[in-house]
Formats: sequence, C-alpha cells, structure tokens
Amino acid sequence: MRILTLTPHKPIIYPPGIISLVFLPVFCLFFLYQHKAFVHQGYIDVTMWSPYWNKISPKEYQVKFPPDRDYLTINLDGNDAANKTRLDFARLEIREMLNSKDTHKGVRFHFGKTSKYWSYVQAYDICQVEGVPGYAQYQDDIYAVYVKPKIYDQVNSVGLLGNDLIMLPPSPEELNRRMWDERLQFIGKIAKAFWPIGIAFLTMTFFAVRKLFLKS
Repeated sequence: MRILTLTPHKPIIYPPGIISLVFLPVFCLFFLYQHKAFVHQGYIDVTMWSPYWNKISPKEYQVKFPPDRDYLTINLDGNDAANKTRLDFARLEIREMLNSKDTHKGVRFHFGKTSKYWSYVQAYDICQVEGVPGYAQYQDDIYAVYVKPKIYDQVNSVGLLGNDLIMLPPSPEELNRRMWDERLQFIGKIAKAFWPIGIAFLTMTFFAVRKLFLKS
C-alpha cells in the first residue's frame, strides 16, 4: 500500500525589514501625492518695457510705448470680489478686440498700491490664455493690444519691432529645452527634500537583501 507523505519544503524566511521595504515606497508616493508634488506648475514669460530699449536699439527699431490706442482701463485694488468682476469684464473685452481684430482699442490693467499679487498673475494669465498677440508691462500697468500678425526671423518670447508690440513664439528647440529644465528641476527638488529618506531606504535594502542571501 502506498502511503502519501508530504514533501518537506524549505520554510519561507522574511528578513527583518523586508516588509517595510515593500510598503515604504508606496507610503512615500502617497505622501508626495498628498503634498501635490506631482502637480504640474507652469509659468508665463513677463516682459517689462523700459525706455532704455530705445537708447540701445537702432533707429528703425525704436518705438513709442505704450502703443497709441483707445484704452479701456481696468483698475485693480485690494477688493477681491470687485477685482474678479473687473477681470472677467476685461477678458470679454479682450476677446471682442481679438475677434474683431481691432487695432484702435486696447485694455490697460492698472495696479494700485493695495493690489494683490493674484490679480497681477491673473491679468497676465488672461493675456496668455486668450492669445493676445501683444502685451507688456510698463510701471504699474499692463497693456494688451491687437497687432497684425508678422513673421520675423528672430525668435524670442516678447519683442518690439517697428511701431507694433508683438509676441514672438518660442522655437520648438526652446520649448523642448524648457520641458527638460522643468523635469530636472522637479527631480532636483524631490532629491533635495527627501535625500535622508532615500539614504535610509537604500541602507535598509542592502541589509535586508544581504540577510536574505546569507540564509538562503
């Protein structure tokens, strides 16, 4: 008669710390997600007009700033509720100006002494999102105007040529460089903030794997 026997198996060994090593990366990623470490943050190119530009530019590139327009002035102060309404109104006016390709009107954002930073950023964001072809800051104002599209050989973020204020789009190479710069800055930020945890994790991994091979 055949007797069934159980074949002895080698016991499973869990070196101290191996379970922690499995869950530690998961908890770390969850922590980073909770603190919005993976939230993409963009930026907007900001150009401030200076009369010094005309002094160093050839005569054919010297311009009068701000451009001659019938400006609608949007006064921004410390009143958040009123500023939101004014910015929404400015957005509608800018859309109408761009849709009609009006070269006689413009929008001027004026910042008073009590203005808040968020309204300054929002004004630039409106110009960026709505695709205003010409906008720049001078003193306490941001001027947004429509200019007829032109093609130039030089590539820059913002330029002033002839009598027009124009936006010159960055080249594909410049956009690719900015993308890689953002990635490297993100990696550097994470490495700088969590390098002690990273060293501790690598140390735990080394000793856990070492014990695992010694017992096997």
